[in-house]
Parts: sequence; structure tokens; C-alpha cells
Amino acid sequence: MKALKVIGIILLIIIVLFLIVAAFLPSRVDMETRNSIKAPARTIFKQVNTIENWDYWSPFPEADPDMVVTFEGEKTGTGAVQTWVMHGDSGKLTIIESEPYKRIKTDLDVLEDNDAYGKWTFDEQGDSTIVTWGLEIHGLKYPFGRFLGLFIKSMMKPSF
Repeated sequence: MKALKVIGIILLIIIVLFLIVAAFLPSRVDMETRNSIKAPARTIFKQVNTIENWDYWSPFPEADPDMVVTFEGEKTGTGAVQTWVMHGDSGKLTIIESEPYKRIKTDLDVLEDNDAYGKWTFDEQGDSTIVTWGLEIHGLKYPFGRFLGLFIKSMMKPSF
């Protein structure tokens, strides 16, 4: 009986520590990567702005060859939508802002009860373009979502 009491106290301490640490973790995650591509901003922008082209360069179809992708709405720019089912989970990506040759913003619907946005900027410099691809996730829920936020960057790094 005494051993059970000790185990109960240890479990209670672990749970309390988990909840205290989670209270201090951020509810938002921001990450981005930059690459220089030897091409005009116009060319790169058109690839990203045409959502059906994502199959050619996005890392996600390789992650699951059985991934089912469908498209809705516009072919390019604001209103273009891609939906998918992968590993039993589904998601939706919608271009919500598109400023020609400068930037694109997407709404990413994959995490329940969180707001996730993709962002792209294109900065032409000479014969190359600096492309910045970022992801913002807001509203990570307490306590488990906050701990997930700790690992999202490392989970997404290979995709970026």
C-alpha cells in the first residue's frame, strides 16, 4: 500500500510539473527558411501561385505516395484551394493573398482549433530571387498544443 502511495505522489508531481511548464510555453510558432534561386521572381511566383504546380516541388507527396490531392476554386492566386488526405488525415490549403511577384499568403487547415498560415516572399536580386517560405501557427492550446509547438519546427525542418 505504501508503494502505491509513493507512485501516486510521483505521478501527481510529474503531472503538476507538466502543467506548470506548459503554462510558460508560447501559444504561437513562427518558422521560415530562405533560399536563393537563379530565376526571375516572376517565374518562381507563378510556380507557387499556381496551386496545382505544388505537386512538382512540394515535399509532401513523397511522404505518402498514396496521398490523394484535389483542387477547387481558382487555378491561380487568391481563392485557389488544394485539399488532401494523407496517412488518414486530411488538410486544406487556400491562397488567401497574392501580390504578383512579391508575396503569397496561404491559410493552412490541418491542426484542429489552431490558425496556421503559410507565407512566401520573392525578392529579386540581379539574376536570382531570394525566396522566403514561412509558417505561422497561432492559438496552440494549453497544455498539449503548447508542447507540440516545441516539436513543430524540428518536424517541419525536413519539409522546408
